[in-house]
Amino acid sequence: MVIVSESDRSPYQRAILGHRCLSGLGIAKDIVVQTRAEFDFWQEARASLEYKVAHQRKVLYLGWSAATEMGAAPSKISVRPGL
Repeated sequence: MVIVSESDRSPYQRAILGHRCLSGLGIAKDIVVQTRAEFDFWQEARASLEYKVAHQRKVLYLGWSAATEMGAAPSKISVRPGL
């Protein structure tokens, strides 16, 4: 899951760009790119992916070039521990 501060792109467009940024890794991946507002809206819904990420996350920092390619300022990537 990638959380960007804001974006003028649709969730679908952000996911496509996220896949492009992480292509070539040679592994299967599911990529969700959300704005901070979208993430905050769902993070307390216990059945949501956002809830799980908010309560069991490991934070990595996203570099400037990948973030700007997605149409956003640099932010954070959250992943479940052990991934």
